[in-house]
Amino acid sequence: MPTTSTATETRSTWIVRSAPRSWGNFRVSPFPKEEAAAGSLVAPLPGVVNEVKVKKGDTVSAGDVLLVIDSMKVFHWISAPLSGRIAEIRVQPGNHVDCGAVLVVIDKC
Repeated sequence: MPTTSTATETRSTWIVRSAPRSWGNFRVSPFPKEEAAAGSLVAPLPGVVNEVKVKKGDTVSAGDVLLVIDSMKVFHWISAPLSGRIAEIRVQPGNHVDCGAVLVVIDKC
């Protein structure tokens, strides 16, 4: 069963909430591993990009699933933290990503 991960910033730490909630929350790297523009969505955990559900120019709402990452044989749905337009997609299916890697850049509308 896929899990849904959303990342929110609290001070200097990103908190990732995974569903089902019984799995709890876990902390990840507070900073992106590379230069990140405003609106950048970073990988909350290391893994392999399984599916990219959006393309450049798409309009998304907060909570929309943008991509799926396979980490330790568990699929994590990565959701948009804000509404906007997809400005850049930096990954494609099969890419290995580290925690903090920029996945997608969203321009706020």
